Amino acid sequence: MPAVIIKPGNGATVYSQNVRPTVEAEGAELVAPLVAAATRAADIASTKASEAEEHRMFTEVKAVEVETTAAAVADVVHKTNVTATSEEPLVLFKTALGFVFAELYARGFRAGGVSLNAPGQSDAMLSIRNALGFVGFEVAADGALVLPGGTWRGTTNGGFDLSTLGRSILSYEGGALGLVGAPVKAIDDALFRVVNPLGFVALQIGLDGNVAINAAANEPVYTAPSVTPVIGTQLYLVSDRPTPLYVENILTTRTDVETAKVTIASSKGAPAQPFAASARDGAIMLDPARLGTSATLSVRKLGDRNPRLTKTLTVSVKAVPVSGSPAPKILLIGDSITNRQTGYNINALLTAWGFAPQWIGTIVGSNSNSSSATGGPLGEGREGWAFSDYLGTSLDNDVPLGVLAVGQEATYQAANKTDKRGYQPFLNPNTSAGAQTPIVTISGVNYRFDLRFYLDRFSLTDPDLVVVNIAMNDKTELGAAASLAQVKSGYGYLLDEIRRVLPAASIILWATNHPASSAGDTEWLEWQPILSAIVDIVTTRRAAGDANLHLCSTWAHQSGEAGWSLTSGTTGADGVTTTTISDITHPGAAAREQHAEALATAIACIA
Repeated sequence: MPAVIIKPGNGATVYSQNVRPTVEAEGAELVAPLVAAATRAADIASTKASEAEEHRMFTEVKAVEVETTAAAVADVVHKTNVTATSEEPLVLFKTALGFVFAELYARGFRAGGVSLNAPGQSDAMLSIRNALGFVGFEVAADGALVLPGGTWRGTTNGGFDLSTLGRSILSYEGGALGLVGAPVKAIDDALFRVVNPLGFVALQIGLDGNVAINAAANEPVYTAPSVTPVIGTQLYLVSDRPTPLYVENILTTRTDVETAKVTIASSKGAPAQPFAASARDGAIMLDPARLGTSATLSVRKLGDRNPRLTKTLTVSVKAVPVSGSPAPKILLIGDSITNRQTGYNINALLTAWGFAPQWIGTIVGSNSNSSSATGGPLGEGREGWAFSDYLGTSLDNDVPLGVLAVGQEATYQAANKTDKRGYQPFLNPNTSAGAQTPIVTISGVNYRFDLRFYLDRFSLTDPDLVVVNIAMNDKTELGAAASLAQVKSGYGYLLDEIRRVLPAASIILWATNHPASSAGDTEWLEWQPILSAIVDIVTTRRAAGDANLHLCSTWAHQSGEAGWSLTSGTTGADGVTTTTISDITHPGAAAREQHAEALATAIACIA
């Protein structure tokens, strides 16, 4: 190997072949440690080679003899007497080499069987350790990377594992992340959560930033409430009364904890007094005397005073009573909520406001909350019916008598209310008559829902206003996803069919609320996405040009606290009764009057 002569001063460094390195006298005391390190490294390497015969290669490092006189060098190399400067390349190289040797002297080096000033350890491919054996860096024989923080090791499936003292700290395998031996899973109901194998929540950071420590695993995870408003773009009012808008009923999340501030603002222009009202709970009473033709709904999450969600609402105000006794021809299509006093209450209000409505249908509505009562106007309020019953895609126990055969119209008209509800009178066996609703096969016969067939078979007058409320039974009978899909497709088919048969008629879609109770709030979680879908359906079709399609957001005008049927409960000596809501589907007396008032108001504005 080439010999190196080092002169640590101003002397030049000279290279020669096949000679032992010699150090000039004046620098001997500076490089002696390096030479000693090299000598020690040679001894260790020689010993290691004799003990490990399996090593294929090793480096024999010969002992370095230190000569202390310049005369001993003169015989084998040509010495220059020219003094080198500090910028000379060889001087720079000498200085750098000195740093390298000094680092090796302090820390040691081990590679492939060759060791420089490193204590004997495992057969690592590469290792840097200090004099005490502390590993600064090492590449183990199996390819693992040893660092001060632990050992990084690749896995067979392309992942990795970081461990210390045999315990995994961080790992990644097959798309799964592990932390301190525990799996890391994606969640969407919190920012961060630490859970032990038994489900105990040690730490959680909620979506709202709140931190929970030592929360029980079975406690409901707090989800930041959404304040996106669920309401149509149209507000309907009559001049003789204010209309309530219940704040809680337009939020996607309902809770007793106040989450948002809702504001309605509108102006007719000076000198009229503008309308501006806000509420965190309860109702905003919409004053028809102060609202202009449009209003701005804004929602702000409490605790965040900057971002606001806004929606522009069209405001219609009908001056009542009207003159001339307008006589709109109205067809109600719906379920038990339509049957139970809805038509009765609407008729009472319209009549009081000067209208003379004509009601179209085959079933007499109820004048109470009883499903079998009569006394109301005609319509098609069919208890238990969902879109699948109307379209015939799945007739269940709510249609026990099946499809009404052609020619049986007189028998049907003579039947009582309960029997009428048991028939399906809308399905036409002539599937080529023009309807584009789905073809369904029942007892080997193909049918389509055909509105023209229904009107003609009973010699009914064409309505100029169709009021539809279907969806509640879809939610009750199906799961959340299936009911939402059925409502979307069902309204699509039904609206297309109404438009085919009654191109100029006005159509009003509406839906009710659930009461404020644990069960009611649970149902609301599935109900509000359906309401949002109905809002989207109407908004999309109106934007496409159907200006005669309307949405009455009756759920927003109906209290969740009052007007719902209660259990008999227990009455104490003080006369106070402890009770609960007994029916979370059918609004009670006051709540029925509220949704009927909202509908009557919409009809008055539209008719």
